[in-house]
Parts: sequence; C-alpha cells; structure tokens
Amino acid sequence: MNESTRHVLDHLKGVRRCGEGWTALCPAHDDRKPSLTINEAEDGRVLLHCHTGCSQKAVVEALKAIGGWPSGTGIDVSHPTIDRTNQRVIPPSVIEEMHRNLNDLQRNYLRRKRSLSDAVIDRYRIGVKGGRVAIPILGKEGIYRDVRLWLPPERRNQAPKILHWAPGCGALRLFPIDQLSHAKLVLTEGELDALAAISVGIAAITTTGGVTSWTDSVSKQLAGKSLTTLTDNDEAGREGAKKRAESLVQYGCTVLLARWPDDRPVGWDITDELVHHGLESLKRILASAEPFTEGPVVCLSDVQAEEVEWLWFPYIPLGKVTLLEGDPGLGKSWLMLAIARSVSTGAGLPGTDRSKPAPVLLLSAEDGLADTIKPRLTALEAACESIFAVNRSLALAAPEGFEELERYVNQYQPKLIIIDPLFAYTGAKVDIHRANEARAITAKLAKVAESNRCAIVALRHLRKSESSKAAYRGIGSIDFYAACRSVLLVGPDPSDSFKRVVVHTKHNLTPPGDSLGFCIEQGKFYWTGRSNATAGQILAADNDDERSELDEAKSFLIEVLGSGSVASEQVMGQARKAGIHDKTLRRAKKALDVGSKKSDFKNGPWCW
Repeated sequence: MNESTRHVLDHLKGVRRCGEGWTALCPAHDDRKPSLTINEAEDGRVLLHCHTGCSQKAVVEALKAIGGWPSGTGIDVSHPTIDRTNQRVIPPSVIEEMHRNLNDLQRNYLRRKRSLSDAVIDRYRIGVKGGRVAIPILGKEGIYRDVRLWLPPERRNQAPKILHWAPGCGALRLFPIDQLSHAKLVLTEGELDALAAISVGIAAITTTGGVTSWTDSVSKQLAGKSLTTLTDNDEAGREGAKKRAESLVQYGCTVLLARWPDDRPVGWDITDELVHHGLESLKRILASAEPFTEGPVVCLSDVQAEEVEWLWFPYIPLGKVTLLEGDPGLGKSWLMLAIARSVSTGAGLPGTDRSKPAPVLLLSAEDGLADTIKPRLTALEAACESIFAVNRSLALAAPEGFEELERYVNQYQPKLIIIDPLFAYTGAKVDIHRANEARAITAKLAKVAESNRCAIVALRHLRKSESSKAAYRGIGSIDFYAACRSVLLVGPDPSDSFKRVVVHTKHNLTPPGDSLGFCIEQGKFYWTGRSNATAGQILAADNDDERSELDEAKSFLIEVLGSGSVASEQVMGQARKAGIHDKTLRRAKKALDVGSKKSDFKNGPWCW
C-alpha cells in the first residue's frame, strides 16, 4: 500500500479489504452500505469509484472536506480501463488480462461451486478483477459493453453482490448473446446460472439487469423462440418469471414455466440444483415445465378445471385466503386455536370426518405464547408438537417480510396458517384503507396459499358503523373482504348471551354453511351445534350494545401499531377514514399507553 492510498483509507469510514482493493462508505453521500471502491494502479495512482453514481467532483470535494485528499499525488476517480473515446466500450486487452489473472484455485472454485466447465470459462473469457469474478458482456456487434463483477457469498459481508463495470455500462442486455442462435432456450435469472446450464449442454440465456428488469425490446430480440423460464425459488423469481412471460407471448414466443420441487429451499437456483442434485434432476424439472396461460388473452379450452379442496367444508377452502372477523374479546382467537387443534390432531371439525394430522403455522401478535396460547392449546388437547408459532413481527407488505414467511412455509409445510390479527403483520407503512395496498397484500397471501395447497385464515377486528352489511364493517379497505373467497363473522349469539356464533357471510365457492355456535367456559372450548343467528342480527346487536367509541379507537390502534411505529399523521389519517375522531383517538392513545417519539431520520416525523 502506497502513502497516497493509506492517506485516503485513514480518512474513510467502514473500510474493508475486498480482493486486491478496498471498499468503504462513500463520503459524498449518506452511505449506509459501502459503495466506494479503492484500488491501486500499477503506476501508483489511487483509483476511486462510487457505485451509487456520485460524480467525480463530489467524491473529490468530500475527501477534501475531511482532509482525505493528499495534495501532489495521483488520484483518479474514474475507472482506469474505460476507453475514453466511448465509455461503453471496454478494450479486449482488458478482458484478456482479467482472464489471464484467473488462477487454478479460482478456476477450481468455478468448477466445484458454480458448475462451470473449463470450455465455458475460456469461451466467455471469465476472469478476476479486484477479488471478484469478472463476467464480460459482449454485445451483438462484437464489442465488450460491460463486465459484471460478481462477489462469492462467503466474501460479501457488507459488500455489494454484483457490480457493473462503470457508470454508463449498466444497460439491460441479453447474455450470452451467441445463444440467440438456438430456437429453444432456458431463461435463467443470472449470468452464472446461464453459464452453468450451458456448461452441461443446455442452451440458456439471461439478462444483465436481474430477474425483475425486463422490457419489450428484450422480448423483441427473442421473438418466435421457445423459452422455458427457471428463476430462483423465491417471490421475486416467480414475479420476474411471470413478468417475462407476459411480455414474451406478445412477440410470438412459446413460454413454459418450470417450478422447483417443494423441498427446495427459498433462493434455490439452477447452479444449486446442478451442484447438489445433478444434471438429470435439472432435466426432469425442465421437462415438467407447464405452458404459460396467463397472457392478455387465454383460450378457455386450454384452462384445466380444478375441484376445490377443503380444510373445513364449506367454511375454509385449501389454496385460498379466508377472513375471520369480529369484535375483540368475543372468541375469534379461541375459535382459530380450536380449528388448529383439529388440524394438528386430525380430529374432525363440525360436519367433517377425521383427517390426517397436519402442521399449523401461527402468527399471533396479541396473545402471549407462554401465558395464553400454550395454555389454551393444552386445554384443547392439541398436538403442540405440530403447531409452530412465528415469535416475531413480520411486515408482509415488504419483500423481505414476505420471503421470510415463505421460508417458514417451506420449512414446516403447514396445512393451515393463522394470522392474528392481519393488520399487525401488514407493515407500519401500509395504509390499510387504500384499495391498491389491500390488494397487494391479499394477492401475496393468495399465492402462498395456492402454491402450497394450504389454507390461510386472517383475523380482522370490526369497526363501529351504521351499516348492517358485513362487507363494510371490518377495519380497513373493503378490498380485504372482496379479495377473500370465504369470510366468517364471529359475534354473540342473540338468543343466548353466554354463547358465541360463527356466521358464513361470504361464500364464493359453495352455498353458505350453517351458522355454528360455540362457548368458552372455565378455560374450555365447546361447540354447541347449529344456530339460527344471522350476520344482520350480530351486527345490529353490535351497534346497540355498550361498546363505546373509545373501545373502537383502542381496537384500531392495536391493529395499526401491531407491527411497529407509524408516523402520527398517517395514524390519524387512517383513523379519520375509519370514522374515529381525533379526540377519541388521543384518548385511546393515552389509555393504551402508546408512546410518541421522533423518527430516526433527521427532521423526520413524530411516530406513535
């Protein structure tokens, strides 16, 4: 390390060794994840580059401001290997130098861990730069337009997984471009997956922009071809595959969607399959791919009719989302634990026979596992060894929260998932009264239910309203009600105040089921048989009882703040949409001992 480099590094934060160079927090912007790379050129120059796009002037000025710019020394904030006549052209000599730098140990890593053959490594001039695997991107005109710099997982820490060569090189491109000579192709998610497939004799292609980046101009280059998509085994991969397929079919492509076996973990990809299960397993997965039939226009003769399966006929279908609604304290959670008991033991529910015992996944934000849920399950004589609780809050509206749920589903394979209550898991930034945000959440849950053939039951509290229609009484947008295939309402039995009743208020898949009574006495749950109660009677009684506006405001706050802090203006805005006055909301805030604090951001809003 020369003196210039040492001077720069001494004035930067978050410095970490990265291959032949270093990464650090860029001083030119509010960097949370190291995006500045520092390398030494052979002539002693210090080479600096911010991968988030900070300008050369900004980096230099920021270094000067903190005393990190050594005077009289050579520093270059541009990339050393870009042809100055065209910043998108990378000289072949640079590509060859990186390929020559690939030593036997690194080549062996690519063979064993990435399933690349020597022929493919040499054909596509795979090399090494700064400790990263260098993947040259050759354009149709025979000019290198980009180099994708990939960092192995074991060396990432906080460093970015993959980088473009430099600003101006990151356009969306097909890779490897020579694969366009094939009429049939496998469409992968990443460059190394495509190269792994090619290494075992499977024609494959990908894009340099990741799974979710796709444009019609890319589809146009693949017009008329037969494509089998096999992306990573996660929500982003499935969404990306669908997005690609919808675009490709408009250009006359035949598109097949391949799916991973149920036992493959979240994030599994083509390379994992080749390394752990071999070529024949990958071929079987590709051979089982099904035609994409969700384009703009679908011929109904191509649609296969399916018979609905049931967890509890006709109340809770498998592969769908069911909504269970009711006021707090009326037994919704008890009811769901009773259903969980029946699923875990195989005991029949009212009107059904015994079935094979199956796992249950429980997300409960209101009741404690040790002091409430476990004692209730014990009293119900549930098979607790088959019931698994997620003991933390998940923001299902966020990709990472939803993928975490998918990991649990893949691991435990539940037949029933209970979310109690739903809005404690939507995420603090979600406006539950907006239709588009409601639909985004229910659509994700519906995909989990469908792809895993399980039932999801989400619990929701009611709000006070003059309406006697069940569709309008739940907290949040009516779209939560509209998106679910079955909706159940829990309330007091009008004929017996000691009993509770569950009424089937929405039933898209069957005629409505009978209203069923139950009671909870001395810590025990009992079914009491068929009831004559209707949804109208329950809701009318709810409007006439002593439930105050304060109680409703408390229920609202428990729902909205269940998954974390929310900006106070957002809370109050949602409360107004729910018909709760500001004064009542503040009374509920005080009664529940809800705190206020400043957000983490400078000059940010106050949060509840």
